[in-house]
Amino acid sequence: MLERGVRSPTLAKINELAETLEIHPLTLLMLAYADAATPANFRKIVGEVEREALSLMRSEERGTG
Repeated sequence: MLERGVRSPTLAKINELAETLEIHPLTLLMLAYADAATPANFRKIVGEVEREALSLMRSEERGTG
């Protein structure tokens, strides 16, 4: 049902699938959102996620998040 798009996975299910595949859950999510991205586009997505995550972490450290 997940593969056909009938149901959306919970975070717990994503974690379970990632454990089964022996990959990090974020890798699974990145691949799901990257679709048919080229390696260059994928690197761009990874960079964007990294910048956003670091920005959020800095905001929390400053107490502005």
